[in-house]
Amino acid sequence: MDMSGGEIPKLIVSNVTRGALDSISEALYAGANQAFKDSKNRAEGHLPSVLGLARHFWMNETFYEALAGSGLSPSSLAGNRIVTGTSGIVTIARFNTKEARLEKGRKSKSRLKLAEANRIVESLAQPGLFDSRPSAPISLSAFFVASFAASPQILPDRPVKIEVAVPSGSMDKWLFCEAIEHLMARYEVAVLQEDRARPKLKASVQERDVKGDAS
Repeated sequence: MDMSGGEIPKLIVSNVTRGALDSISEALYAGANQAFKDSKNRAEGHLPSVLGLARHFWMNETFYEALAGSGLSPSSLAGNRIVTGTSGIVTIARFNTKEARLEKGRKSKSRLKLAEANRIVESLAQPGLFDSRPSAPISLSAFFVASFAASPQILPDRPVKIEVAVPSGSMDKWLFCEAIEHLMARYEVAVLQEDRARPKLKASVQERDVKGDAS
């Protein structure tokens, strides 16, 4: 499947600031590191379970702090409840996985409910041949997916990668999925395109201005 997402990354770039993405990325790495520090002295047989649980709670806390610091109105921290933030039309959430697959995310009814909002934007990612062009979506749900190595002996203190992913309405596939550093690069491209825009005077106006200067 094409993961480029059509118009979806443009919606993310226009609604979520690059600074917010950067803060969230740093926060997730910091949370993972703290989880490892809290878990590394556990018995080897307990380490995978303890580390996984610690990652959930620590990364939820640092994610919450990043959302709050970026003005994205995070939902409250409460046990296993997922934390969400809002920026424009985009609702942001997160989860961890070992295989960068959807199965882990689909176990959560709350995440499935968030994904339902993406039914409208599915046509933006893969418009049908005879579909009419959809109007601007009312909302979009995106997830920060932190992928960890399968073994706690490999990079136990940080994710192998962090991706920003937009699932389909039924959360059975990605409409858009991209490493966070690649998504951040899209902001630089958007700025360059904007800076290249220059007003161009009509020939008659240019001629009039030249005559004016000569006088």
